[in-house]
Amino acid sequence: TGTTAELVSKCIDLFMLFLFPNTPVCHEPTLRAGVSIFQLGTHTSSSADAVESSLVAQQPEALQPVMEKTFTLLTALCALVMSVAPEPYIPQKAVLALLFLQASRAMLHTYQENDLESPDWTSLIIRVWQSSATQNATGRNGEAHHYYGEAEMIALRLRLYDESSVIQKSALESQLLRSIFWLLYLSDKSATAFDDRPCIINERVFGGELTLLESSDPAVPLLDMNRMISLPLLESRIQEGFLLKRRISSAAVDLITAIKSCMRIQAHMSASHTQTETAGVEANGEATDLSNLAELYLEFAGLIDSFPLWLRNPDQYVDQCTDADGAYYQKMCFWAQRSSIMTTFHSLKLVVLQRCIDHDAPSVVGLDRNKISQHLKKIDIGRDFLSELQLAPFDCIKMQGEPAV
Repeated sequence: TGTTAELVSKCIDLFMLFLFPNTPVCHEPTLRAGVSIFQLGTHTSSSADAVESSLVAQQPEALQPVMEKTFTLLTALCALVMSVAPEPYIPQKAVLALLFLQASRAMLHTYQENDLESPDWTSLIIRVWQSSATQNATGRNGEAHHYYGEAEMIALRLRLYDESSVIQKSALESQLLRSIFWLLYLSDKSATAFDDRPCIINERVFGGELTLLESSDPAVPLLDMNRMISLPLLESRIQEGFLLKRRISSAAVDLITAIKSCMRIQAHMSASHTQTETAGVEANGEATDLSNLAELYLEFAGLIDSFPLWLRNPDQYVDQCTDADGAYYQKMCFWAQRSSIMTTFHSLKLVVLQRCIDHDAPSVVGLDRNKISQHLKKIDIGRDFLSELQLAPFDCIKMQGEPAV
């Protein structure tokens, strides 16, 4: 048991430990400073009934506009964490996740008009977290996609794909907007490549103006440097891993998109030429296309070789720590990031293989048309995937939520 404020603080702790390494899209000092909002009430229990009463007590008229936004941000974060956290971390997490999600959605509704007119980084990440919490806690994919789509539309309105638009903001704001945009952009590309949902953020919308840099220089610290377990070197390593994961996902999506495009072109050529003409055109065109696709596959597969030392062996590569708590925090951050990157890599590798088989292009991944060799390749990828699951602390896998499943 504990107060609602203590429960919110615990969710922030879990987020920074397990989720921030894979989505460094928030400012820890802002999150921790906002906990004071939940100390306004008198509830001294974190039971579901007491928490519900505490959340309902936070009426919009009792909060300043900035406090409304902070309340919405933190309740969205708590809903996300509770929707994925193992039960021992947060008792009654399923009930609490829905309570915090409902509170976040209700508060956002009270200032939504102003938020849409003058959006900032919280406008985006609140909707992203609400989307993820909805998907994890309720399984309602349509509703989750709608919230995510709102964030994407705001990102387009802010022209976050254009570096000149982003650098007009403060250093902290521009860094957060940059990270959030790349998160939205790759998620949208992935969903389109996997035929999950329609694409909103794409190159056609940009009109050739995707000029946003991958990272800020110099970077503004997102971790709370007043905490002994947070070190500048740790954050730079987290950002390096985040960039590697983005590149792996982007390379896989580009490859899958290229495979689909190549097969559509070949199908169109077959339909528009006579049988004799098609034989000659396809023989030359197919060889060239498959060679280009094979190069894209090698680029994708080779990215895993660029793993930094601290992700190759998180248990051994912990430094600059003054105590056991700092060592544990660093180690778990690296394991959370490694497990996410590796499970994503093996999953994408399997998807790429299946797409090549479906489009009768196994040579792209170095195979022939022999069904046995194709099945053996799938088994090898599955074995690598399971080996990674056995290496990482299982809580790191659980905390990835519904997308990891």
